[in-house]
Amino acid sequence: MVRNGHLTLPRGAVAIALLCSAGVGLALSAPAYAAKVGVAAAVNPDAFSSLSGVPNKQLNIGKSIFYNERIETTAQGLVQVLLVDGSTFTVGPNSNLVIDKFVYDPNKKTGELVATFSKGSMRFIGGKLSKNAGGVKVNTPSGALAIRGGMFQGNTQKKIYSFLYGHSMSMQGRNGRTQTVYQPGYTLDMSSGTGNVRPTTAEDTNVFMQALSSPATTTSSSSGGGGDSGSQNPNSTAQQSGQQADNVANAASDTISNVTTTQIQTEITKQLIRLEQLKTDPVPMPKVITPPPAIDNTETPTVVKTGGTFNGHASGFLQTGDNGSGEPISLYDGTANVKLDPKANTVTGAIQVNDHRGLTIVNWEPVPRQTTTFNLGFAGQAEAYIDDNTFLAFGNDGTSNVVRKTWNEEWVRTGRWPWQGHFEQSQNVENFSEVSHSGNLISIPGSVLCNECEFIKFGTWASDVTYGSNVDKMGGWWVAGNVVPEANIDKLQQLQASASYEGSAVGTVAKLKKGTWNQYIATGDMTLDWQFAKRSGDFSVKNFDNRNFGGKLVNAPGTSGFTGIVGHVNRNNLAKSIAGTANGSFVGFQGIDKTPKGVIGNFDVRQANDRWRANGIYAGAQR
Repeated sequence: MVRNGHLTLPRGAVAIALLCSAGVGLALSAPAYAAKVGVAAAVNPDAFSSLSGVPNKQLNIGKSIFYNERIETTAQGLVQVLLVDGSTFTVGPNSNLVIDKFVYDPNKKTGELVATFSKGSMRFIGGKLSKNAGGVKVNTPSGALAIRGGMFQGNTQKKIYSFLYGHSMSMQGRNGRTQTVYQPGYTLDMSSGTGNVRPTTAEDTNVFMQALSSPATTTSSSSGGGGDSGSQNPNSTAQQSGQQADNVANAASDTISNVTTTQIQTEITKQLIRLEQLKTDPVPMPKVITPPPAIDNTETPTVVKTGGTFNGHASGFLQTGDNGSGEPISLYDGTANVKLDPKANTVTGAIQVNDHRGLTIVNWEPVPRQTTTFNLGFAGQAEAYIDDNTFLAFGNDGTSNVVRKTWNEEWVRTGRWPWQGHFEQSQNVENFSEVSHSGNLISIPGSVLCNECEFIKFGTWASDVTYGSNVDKMGGWWVAGNVVPEANIDKLQQLQASASYEGSAVGTVAKLKKGTWNQYIATGDMTLDWQFAKRSGDFSVKNFDNRNFGGKLVNAPGTSGFTGIVGHVNRNNLAKSIAGTANGSFVGFQGIDKTPKGVIGNFDVRQANDRWRANGIYAGAQR
C-alpha cells in the first residue's frame, strides 16, 4: 500500500520477498503457495492453462505456473515456461504439457521434475535438476524420455526427438526397449515404433523451426529458445548448443541457469507480494512491483538491437588426443572481435588465440618450441541476433587460418674439437589457410558477469580445427566492448586521475586427479584499483575455485590496454602457489577527460605443481 508517497509492504509480503531473494525454496517460504513451480515468461496470446475443475484461462507474461497445471496452445499459440531451477519448456502450437511433479532444493540443487508432453512440439533446456542422473523425465506418447545436463526438442506427430547438447538423452519405448543418444546433432526417430537413432536432417530442423518460432511472441527472458529460428543450415540448431566442447557447454548452461533462476524467483516474488497485499489493501499496487500487464494483441513488442562492433579478449583450453580428451593446453594472448548488425539481423565474429608448446633457449631467452596461431571466423545465421544480450554465431568453414612456427636448433662446429662451435636457430613456418573449422560463438546475458555493465558483451566460444595431421578441439570464454582510445588514457595520465573497478571473473578450471583431467566452471570476484598517473593498477581475483590471485598490471605508453604477471604464494604449501598472467582494456568511453565506465580482460593461471590450471575472463564497472 502507499502511504504519504511511500510504498509499504505487509510484513508477510516482506518475509516472502526476503526468503525468495535469499534462495530459499518456495515450498518452504510460503505454504499457501507451495504449488507454484514457475512462471510464463514468453506468451503468444493463443495459449491457455487450466487446473483440475477450473476452466481454461488465457496465459499472460508473469502468470504463475502451478503443479499439475495443464498448458495448452491453439494453432497460433506459443508459450515459454521457466521453472525455479532454471529449466525452460517452450511449447509450440497445438500442444499440451503438464508439470506432473516438481521438487527442488535450491541449497543442495537436488530434486525431481516429471512432465507429460502429450501433443505437439516442444523444446526443453535443462536447469539445475537436469545435472543429476534421473532428475528430469518427460512422458511422451512414444515413451518416457530422460535428459541429463542438456537440451532437446520433440514433436509427437512426427515422433522425433532431437538431442541438441548435454550428457545424454534416452527414451524407454512402449516395448520396454531403451535407446540413448550421446551425440548432439542426432535424433531419436520413433516413427517405426521400435526406435532408430539417426543424424538430424534438414526436415527435422524445419519441423521445429516452424513450430517453435513466432514473430508475435513476446518474451521477458532472453535465455533459452528462439535462437534457431530461420536457420538455413540443416544442423544449425544442434550447432548452436551442441558442437562446443563439453566443458564450455556445461559452463554456459550453468551460467544461464543462474540468471534464469533469479528472473523466475523475482517474478514469483512479485506475484506473491501482490496476492498478500490484496488481502488487506484493495487498491491496485504501483506499477513498479505489479506483474507485467496483459499483452496488447495489436502490437508486437520492440526488441532492443542497437548493434555495433566490439573488441576485447578471449581465453580457453586446447585438447588433442582421442576425441579431444588429451591434456588441456592453455591458449594465450586471446583476442575477440564481434560485430552485431540489427538491420541484417546477423552476427559475425573472430577469435584469435595462440598455443605455445614446449620451450627452447634462443639468444639466452626461453621461447616456445612451437607456436600455433588460430584465427577463427564465425558467422551468424538468420535470426542469430536475438537482442542486445542474446546472439550467436557458428563456425564458418573457409574463414579460418592457422600459422604454425617451429624452432629448430643445430650445433655448428667451427673448430677441430666438438665443443668448438655454436648453436644456430632457424624457424619453420607452416601456413594452413581455409582449414576445416566448426564451432560456435555464443553470448550470455551480461548481468551474470557484471550487473552494471550494459556496455560489454561476453559469452563462450568453441571450435574443432583440422589442419595437416592435427585435430585440435578448443573452447573458452570471450568478452568485448567499445575500447577506450589511447588519447583518453594519455589525457587521464596528465590529469593524474584514478579509478576503482569491481565486478566478476568467470572461467574454466582443468584439474588433474588420478591421471584424468577434469574441467568445470568457476567464478570469482574481481577488483582493479587503477592509477592513471602511474599507468598501473592493482588487480585481484578472489574466491575463484576457492583460490585468490592478483598482481600489478601496467599500461604501456601509446597503448590503451594493460598486462602483467599475477599469482599467489601459498606459504603452507609452495606446490599450490599460483602464477600466471592477466590482460585487459578500458571500455565505456565517457569523454577525453573522464575515467572509463569499466574494464574487461582475460587471465591464465596455474599452480606450481601443474595439477590445477584455469583461464577465463573478467569485467567490472567503476565504483
